[in-house]
Amino acid sequence: MLIGAMTAFSVTIATGNPWIGVLAAMFFAGVISQVHAFIVITLQADQVVSGLALTFLGTGISLVLGEGLSKAGTISLMPNFSIPLLSQIPVLGPIFFRNQSVLVYIGYLLTPLAWYYINRTRGGLHLRAVGEYPAAADALGINVFRMRYLYVFVGGLLAGLSGATIVFEDPFYYNPYLGVFLQMLPYAFTVIVLVIGSREAIRERLGAPAALGNPYIRGERGL
Repeated sequence: MLIGAMTAFSVTIATGNPWIGVLAAMFFAGVISQVHAFIVITLQADQVVSGLALTFLGTGISLVLGEGLSKAGTISLMPNFSIPLLSQIPVLGPIFFRNQSVLVYIGYLLTPLAWYYINRTRGGLHLRAVGEYPAAADALGINVFRMRYLYVFVGGLLAGLSGATIVFEDPFYYNPYLGVFLQMLPYAFTVIVLVIGSREAIRERLGAPAALGNPYIRGERGL
């Protein structure tokens, strides 16, 4: 997200086009995600350790490359608009559907589309197989390593989109430091995920993939 925010802001300043900024943010965040993919898929390192290291790397890169961007000028923002009828719903309407960025509405659309893809398409079936029982997926001819690289990249794209969304919500919001509270969020969420992930019963109740966090080694069973 930090890489996406920094990239979106800098590219939009250079081009004057926020859509190019969004695409650049997604691409470079996706590239950074491949560092994580290489470490955990190819080198089979611990995913939590790699994730924390990547957090520090992304923070450092955004601080160095983003220094001075907050004084570089304003940028063109994405259009904001309200959705008729839905914006009139008490309480929820003004929060979710009134004067929101087009990127926010894109996020609303991506959620059901992602659900449909995962649960109702052949590609989604392969994705679930790789997450639940990669050895069986491999036996069926699914390239486990290639698919894991692909979906880590997709995750990076979405993280870059979320970083760009933060920037385009407020032209003066971008700051390489993003505030103390925002800096604490990745670590706080990491602790929460670790607590949840360490309890097998909770993982099963939440429907987490059985092979989540486990490197796949061809020829070994139970992974």
